[in-house]
Amino acid sequence: MRYNLLIIFIMATALLAEAQLKLPIRMIGDTEYYYRQVKKKETLYGISKELGLTIDQIVKYNPSVKSGLKKDQWLYFPVADFTKNKQKSAAKELTHCVEQGETLYSISQIYGVSIDDIKTANPKLSSGLKSGSTIKIPLSNRDKQNKEAIPYKIKKGETLYRVSLNNHVSIESLLEANPGISPTNFKAGEIIMIPPAEKSEIEKNSQPETVFIAEKVEKGDSFESVAEKYNTTADELKDANPDRKKLKKGSYVYVPVKQERDSITNEKITATYQEIHEVENVTEINLAVILPFESKSEKPSQKAELYTDFYKGVLLAANEYADDGIKINLNAFDLSDDNFSDIIGSHSNELKNHDMIFIASSSNDIEEASRFGKEYGVNIINAFEVNDDNSYNNDNFFQVTTPSSYMYSAVNNMVESKFNGYRLIFINDPEIETEAKPLIQHLKATGLTKQTISLDELNDTEIFSTIIPNDKKILFVPEQSSTTMLTRIKKAFAHLSAECPEYEYSLLGYPEWLNYMSSEPFFHKSDTYVYSRYTIAGDKETAKKLNEDFEYWYGKQPLNSMPQMNIFGYDLAKYFIDAIRQNNKDFNTSAGCVEGIQTCIDFKRVSNWGGFVNTAIFLVHFSPDNSVERTIIE
Repeated sequence: MRYNLLIIFIMATALLAEAQLKLPIRMIGDTEYYYRQVKKKETLYGISKELGLTIDQIVKYNPSVKSGLKKDQWLYFPVADFTKNKQKSAAKELTHCVEQGETLYSISQIYGVSIDDIKTANPKLSSGLKSGSTIKIPLSNRDKQNKEAIPYKIKKGETLYRVSLNNHVSIESLLEANPGISPTNFKAGEIIMIPPAEKSEIEKNSQPETVFIAEKVEKGDSFESVAEKYNTTADELKDANPDRKKLKKGSYVYVPVKQERDSITNEKITATYQEIHEVENVTEINLAVILPFESKSEKPSQKAELYTDFYKGVLLAANEYADDGIKINLNAFDLSDDNFSDIIGSHSNELKNHDMIFIASSSNDIEEASRFGKEYGVNIINAFEVNDDNSYNNDNFFQVTTPSSYMYSAVNNMVESKFNGYRLIFINDPEIETEAKPLIQHLKATGLTKQTISLDELNDTEIFSTIIPNDKKILFVPEQSSTTMLTRIKKAFAHLSAECPEYEYSLLGYPEWLNYMSSEPFFHKSDTYVYSRYTIAGDKETAKKLNEDFEYWYGKQPLNSMPQMNIFGYDLAKYFIDAIRQNNKDFNTSAGCVEGIQTCIDFKRVSNWGGFVNTAIFLVHFSPDNSVERTIIE
């Protein structure tokens, strides 16, 4: 019977902790409190019945009442202690600020919410997402995989310690659930995941952080002197006693007193962060390259040879650190005859201690590698697939090739900024059956002056001068990127320049145009801007030197491709080795935007609990003065 009563008492206490009090709220310092003022002849029993609390609970927060209630005494109860469980279950939605490059699909993946549910919660989304806008994320139907943790937006003034305390989770659990946060980047407005409350933390936090005691005012006392006595502030003391303008001898003042409990210093939080992220001085780096090399084939395919060039570029990069005081261990595995699961089956103990794995091949292999990396904390580098989803749910996954949505968003913003005041003219060729590039849809939503003409109208200068006024500079944007389109545009522009020289114009070109360098004179004459994930490397001294080293060590030149794979492997290996060395394996310490020989890298986390995507691309400008300028846009 005794045990049954104990269980009933615990359950009753839990229920009380969930119930909100029907009392007004007052801010004392940075904390909200329910408050009630004692009336003449009131008793603890009567107040406890009114509030639905036990007498012990009232005493817990206001220990002075044990010696009796006083007329006009203030009773305080921290709001967080009575609403935190209710708040968790009541969080039906949150507000998400749309970042550049995000799509409905990517946002749905980040939060585990269907696109249809997001559209239902945001009926005005038919006009599309816009960077900087806010949308509602409904949380009630989140998928099972994400239901244990709860999204939460950090409030102004909150710290890691305060959020962990209010939600009954340890600092360790909070950091593990949100690898993107650290003691130095915990900012208001950021969204994090709150893991389930921990029993040990509930027990540890059962004693209130602050209690209120009655202090009898002595002669000469002031708000400042009483505050100093109890190690609080005069402002908090005044907040707790709003009916007192000054202290009067013989009266009582109610003092918020912070109780002794295990203190969590910034140094302890930092040490916890470094332990979770394995932040340490690096003297050795282990990396693996797992690609379909077709090493057993007498005549490997061109694709396999390109992967081999990539690997050889990685080797050349690693070799540069031979005399640099760091040991680079590099392993290679052939995916041609085995899948990733087969390789893990025989090399698991070896690979789980690696710092990074470069992976390619089928989407299934990448998925398997992502699962392996997530389980063992190994960084998985996807250097080849463009639109992969693993970065949404694996904090150790790196998407190197900038996803299309990020690329189009960056180009769109560049056009709006750089060509503000221009007239955008989209060129369509009805004879080309391929669909318009996805970028066109983005650009047609800009606020710039826009028109669409056919290639035939561009060829007929009389029609062109009639429908296109010469009141603005022009940015021509072809809706298709084929060589046929490029050839026809070259002919049309030659005619336009001869017949209508008064028009000033530039041309926006596509990444694949960098493969058609025989057209470079036309690009210069047309003041052409080409966006691309990679840039031309052949005329750089560093590229020439690397190709010479390649031929020296391997006895032949690398295959010609875009990107050139030996340089691509070299760029990536250099980036990751340097990042691991400089940041001691902590990728939250941003390296910023890094420009390699032909690749630019600026990794951003998709969420505080997700992995990384590269958001940087090149803009190559072929100027009329025959110079070529490369800049990075994001």
